[in-house]
Amino acid sequence: MKKLIPDQIRQILACSDSHLSYRRLEQQIGISRASIGRILVAAALTGKSAIELLQLSDNELLEAIYPQTRSKYAEPDWQWIHSQLHRKGVTLQLLYDQFKLNSCHDVYSYTLENHMQHGSCVVTSVPPVKQWKEYINEPMIADSILDRLVVCSHRIQLTGDSMRAKMWYGGLQETMRKELESDRS
Repeated sequence: MKKLIPDQIRQILACSDSHLSYRRLEQQIGISRASIGRILVAAALTGKSAIELLQLSDNELLEAIYPQTRSKYAEPDWQWIHSQLHRKGVTLQLLYDQFKLNSCHDVYSYTLENHMQHGSCVVTSVPPVKQWKEYINEPMIADSILDRLVVCSHRIQLTGDSMRAKMWYGGLQETMRKELESDRS
């Protein structure tokens, strides 16, 4: 939403007592009906009449119509974040962790769901997805986790022994040793 300048706000307030429709006001002063509605609602929320608001200085009028709302959460420097994301190896998760460490206020939470909406995420599990409910022991929590992960995912089910097991049990380890010896000669 683009903020209107004080002159435009004054035009809306001056016409507010004329009982014209928003469409007529839009035609008369050249400001959209949505903006007119927002200004009139904001003016009503101030508890002052249109005449009282018209007598305020430009800065006072802007503060009355567009009050600054303070969030209890710290806001990151979004321009800096966007500039850092262009660097190689920098992710939103890394920047969030750094922001959380450097902030002396509460910060917004960054969840796996946020990450999944804007990028890719790899989740690995030893037990198959079908057995997750048994491991979690809370049906509601298990269902909500599975809803968020499984619905928009690509699942790859691996079968057979792990590569690590094959290496340690000799089959692959011996093959690799022979390849290394043949490379040296």
